[in-house]
Amino acid sequence: MWEPGEGSLLGQDMEDYGMENVTLTNQTAQLGSTTFLHCHVLHNAHKRQVSWLRRRDYHLLTSGLHTYSKDQRFRIVFPKDEDDDWALQIKFVGKRDQGDYECQVSTRTGRYGYVVNLAVVVPEAVISGSPERHVQAGSTISLLCVIQGGISPPQFILWYHNGEMVNYDQSRGGTTVTMDQKDPTTSRLTINNASTKHSGHYNCTAPHTNSMSVSVFVTQ
Repeated sequence: MWEPGEGSLLGQDMEDYGMENVTLTNQTAQLGSTTFLHCHVLHNAHKRQVSWLRRRDYHLLTSGLHTYSKDQRFRIVFPKDEDDDWALQIKFVGKRDQGDYECQVSTRTGRYGYVVNLAVVVPEAVISGSPERHVQAGSTISLLCVIQGGISPPQFILWYHNGEMVNYDQSRGGTTVTMDQKDPTTSRLTINNASTKHSGHYNCTAPHTNSMSVSVFVTQ
């Protein structure tokens, strides 16, 4: 457990103590991604004791080159050559990682630091249109999935029909899936010559994405 030092003067000008004049930085990461929380120590970066702690429980994550968290997703990226950035790397970011992280530098007069507030966003896989679709047998079912609210586009989108994955590599049985990776990323499921077997629940999903479903009813 790490206790905040009396010398941690957030809100003061910290340039004299070898840090950027920054008291609070907001940063956003996408669920499941790798993110870096940056801590720029401006003077003699290699000679200072730099620590990262999680403020919700004041748990010491790293100090110098050492990692004190048992969670292997955390590690320090040590500055090299002329670099002055002691970055805290967090892999496979989860919702539980949201909150404030403090970078502290130890000096002869105390500890000084600033806070990075990390927000975690979860993209939504939304099927455009009504949640219920009624089509006649022999007609075409066309469903459009849109990925919303993400920072980086997904590499793939999967479709499911009643819990079973729809083949997305090739056209088979009149069913095709096409993907457009423009912003926003979309995927269209097309079923030609629909029959009653195509009735049911459809949903689209991508890695680390919340998904929704629609119900399709095919009538003779």
